[in-house]
Order: sequence, then C-alpha cells, then structure tokens
Amino acid sequence: SAASDVYKRQDLLCIPEKFANNGHPAINLYSETYHCVVWHENTEVADTLTLDQYQQAGHVTVRYGSNQRPAFESWYIEEYGVTRRSEVSTGNMMLPIPLVVGTNRIATVHTRLATTMAKILPIRIVEPPMAIPVLNQKLQYHKHRHNDQGILWLAKIFEEEALSLIHISEP
Repeated sequence: SAASDVYKRQDLLCIPEKFANNGHPAINLYSETYHCVVWHENTEVADTLTLDQYQQAGHVTVRYGSNQRPAFESWYIEEYGVTRRSEVSTGNMMLPIPLVVGTNRIATVHTRLATTMAKILPIRIVEPPMAIPVLNQKLQYHKHRHNDQGILWLAKIFEEEALSLIHISEP
C-alpha cells in the first residue's frame, strides 16, 4: 500500500500517534495541547470563546503539501463536525500566530508555541471552545531498520531534544 511504502522511502517520520503505523517501531517524542490565539485587540473575542464565535470567525489554518493535508487539529475538528471559516491557509505551523495580528481571526495552535510567541507578539491565548485531544508525536522508522545504528543514534538525538520541550510552560 502507499502508506506502507512511506516507511521504505523515509528514514524517519515525525508523525502524530493517530497516524502512526503499529507495524513499525516508534519512539514517543512529546505530547502537545492546543489553545486558540487572537490578536490582543481582537474585538470579537473576549476572555472566553464560545463555539458559535469559533465557527463564525475567520481562521488561519495549516495545510500540508500539494494535496493540502490538514494538520492534526484541523483533522480532528473536521472529523468531529465543527466547521471553521478558513480565510488564510499556510503550510508552516509557525505562521498562523503572526497572521492573526491586526485581524479578528483565530488560530488554533500548539500551546507551547502560543506561549513562546506571546512573549514577542501582541496576542492573547484563549481556551478552545471544544475539547481537542492531546497530540502525541512519535518518531517512527521501518521495522527492518530496528538494528540500524545510524537510525537509532539519530532517533536518540530527536528524543533528547524533544525532552527539552517540557521546560516551556503552558499559559
């Protein structure tokens, strides 16, 4: 299958647990929660965000690749029937936050990214109006490479670096 072929073509995949292939080894890298980000002068969102406000507002969303694959939070939101009005789409998970500045748009982003960007951008962080599952990020490689010392060495570096993320606090 095409999904199985990915593991033959790639040395390592950094992938949400939800999309990982249980037939191949994986290392837990980190877990991430989600928050919404708005410009600090957004006139449509106060300290809390209702589901109706969320669905009526314009959004900055993330889509990957030429087939516009949704990011994990977009996949979840679409899968469970919440509609959003995407006004701006980017292929880079770092860009939604700066793209809300000066607008009344909302971006639903990784909590640690929001916390870090709030130190340098005029934004506010608010709770999403619905539960979004925790993103468990995995590093996965083909089962035939389980003894490949180069892959295991590189995977260990990823794992060690991911551990440093726990020092970034949540809002």
